[in-house]
Amino acid sequence: MKIQANKVDDFIKNIDNKIRGVLIYGPDEGLVLIRKNEILQKLLPDYKNSLSLITISNTTIKDKPNIINNEYNSSSLFSSDKKILLIEDAENSISKILEEIFSKTQNSENFIVITAGDLDNKSTLKRFAEYNQYFASLPCYKDDINAIMQIINLKLRKEGFKYNADVVKYLTESFGGNRLIILSELD
Repeated sequence: MKIQANKVDDFIKNIDNKIRGVLIYGPDEGLVLIRKNEILQKLLPDYKNSLSLITISNTTIKDKPNIINNEYNSSSLFSSDKKILLIEDAENSISKILEEIFSKTQNSENFIVITAGDLDNKSTLKRFAEYNQYFASLPCYKDDINAIMQIINLKLRKEGFKYNADVVKYLTESFGGNRLIILSELD
């Protein structure tokens, strides 16, 4: 399922129960990281200290191609939480593995979070995530001027600053399009 960039925040707040995985990709690496952390926080509030978060590297996938299937279809030994599989900087080669797993009705409560860089329209991983009923595709494009201004305004208001439009204009012109850098600089 393809989620439009302007609907990603709503999707994360209300992840549909039938969704069993997400692909977070795009040229804005900072926004990819922010979205990944938001989803992990939503699914597993103590994910940083949880044994239910399983990180699988590309090297491990190449050495053990069945690891995604095995981990996804097994229960956690250490807790009653569902398992969250995290695959970062994913490659197109895993799309065949995912197609095999998600070609049948899903009974597992586990969830797969995949991050990737900028994927073109020929990407098999992107196509899989956009068209599979159990997966969602979340694009992370660089913010335009209006979005950057909105981010700055929201952050300054949240922190209780009094400011004028010149401050927002100056900050907007000073920042690039990486949302993580923008938020870091505002902090």
